[in-house]
Amino acid sequence: MTRQYKSANGGGIAPAVAAAAAIGLIAAILASCASSPDPAPSPKPSLSSSNAEQDEAAKRAALERIYGQKPEWVSCQDQAPPMVCARIEVPLNWDDPAGDQITITLARIPATNPEARQGSLIVNPGGPGVSGIGYLQWMPMMASEAVQEVYDLVSFDPRGVGQSTPIDCLDDAGLDQYMAISFNDDEEGLAKAIENAKAFGKACSEQTGPLLEFVDTASAAHDMDAIRAVLGDNKLNYLGYSYGTFLGANYAEAFPELVGRMVLDGAIDPTRTARESEFDQMVAFDRSLTEFAAWCAKTRSCPAGTSQERILADTVNLLNATLDKPLPAGGGRQLTQSLAFQGILSPLYSERTWPELGQALAEAFQGDGTQLVLKADELYHRDSSTGRWEDNMAEAIVAINCADSPVNGDLKEMGQDAAALREAAPTLGQFAGYGAITCSNWPFPARIKPHAIKAAGAAPILVVGTTGDPATPYEEAVALADQLESGVLLTLEGEQHTAYGSSNQCITAAVDGLLISGTVPKSGLRC
Repeated sequence: MTRQYKSANGGGIAPAVAAAAAIGLIAAILASCASSPDPAPSPKPSLSSSNAEQDEAAKRAALERIYGQKPEWVSCQDQAPPMVCARIEVPLNWDDPAGDQITITLARIPATNPEARQGSLIVNPGGPGVSGIGYLQWMPMMASEAVQEVYDLVSFDPRGVGQSTPIDCLDDAGLDQYMAISFNDDEEGLAKAIENAKAFGKACSEQTGPLLEFVDTASAAHDMDAIRAVLGDNKLNYLGYSYGTFLGANYAEAFPELVGRMVLDGAIDPTRTARESEFDQMVAFDRSLTEFAAWCAKTRSCPAGTSQERILADTVNLLNATLDKPLPAGGGRQLTQSLAFQGILSPLYSERTWPELGQALAEAFQGDGTQLVLKADELYHRDSSTGRWEDNMAEAIVAINCADSPVNGDLKEMGQDAAALREAAPTLGQFAGYGAITCSNWPFPARIKPHAIKAAGAAPILVVGTTGDPATPYEEAVALADQLESGVLLTLEGEQHTAYGSSNQCITAAVDGLLISGTVPKSGLRC
């Protein structure tokens, strides 16, 4: 058997993100441009001190400064919709708020009806590692006009991501090599995979510095509370997609009394370990690939084949063959097993892109890997035309995942997991084992442990799950809604990753009802 060894994919990303490019801040600062209202007094976060000798007065002063920032906003998008950006400072380590600081970059699209404005709606598109600033330009196509009338749409690059203080590991050529490399699962291959993981972690540590230890989601949730205060909102109104549901759940756990109107779409179960999540996700992707193959076999315009069984068998043969003999992919590039795997996953995020997968597979079956390589580029934001990586998502997703969940590096146990995955996901499972190798060789231990999040005392939290979601399996949405003391489950029956913004009127009405008027849909509503 063969495997491509990458860290588990995390939560995936919201639908439009693959096309989104990060937007740069212009150099000139526009004084007093679209400034936020003064932030309301904020309760001081309940943070344990990592240093018992820390001066409490200095700590309080640091928190007051952080929560009281009045950033200057700068225009950062020439075309519509108008968008302004700003930077704030937050602690590198929230246990030491008077210590070193890092930068968080924000973006805002003002409410289209200022007289009806209700505040800010903070959006996180997932990943982890996706640029919220890059995503925000697409948000008007996702959110309904009614939501845009009453909310400033706000997003940010989380710590370690994009235009905030970033994780950095490799240059473009080095990242090309890292994302393309594949290994066998014999003794020699596993040794090389471990060596590769250690080298990547070392590069990230050397290039990123102290930040690499503190890119966990609990820290990002505290950053988000500082953003809430800086925006002048008494409570956090929030829409989180995919990994963004984990960020939102962590916020609700830390600040339940500050939860306003919260929607978690494409939910992640915080009780699942990294290895369990990898297993769940690959089973879901395998199911989606099987559904795709059935669709393709009966769709005349799909060129990948006319038999579901043959399409799946050809896919396995392709992945096996590219381990030792990569296919030519144009421009001097090659379709390795790892890139083929990524290229197959990318169009499975939505049945709307199944035709693209059919075309890419058909060409690969004939010996041309170009289209699958392009699909792999889209998944992790590589610009195929220039060879440049558009942002640092491919690096950030590894670092944040490793910070968020401890893993067991025992190869024997990984092998047992891999055998179970082959049984549960017969097409893709054989190529997805041993994902724990990366994080078990990471320079820093995880800062979060899997646990149930109850967020006792929080306002109603709407948890949205899609039955055929390949990246965040539906069962995890059910689990999160059940864990949250105020969780309400909303279900979309369909084949796609996340629900809100998909033009399903039932989903739109339920989510808009909560965001605009606070109307909580009946738990268990199915659309």
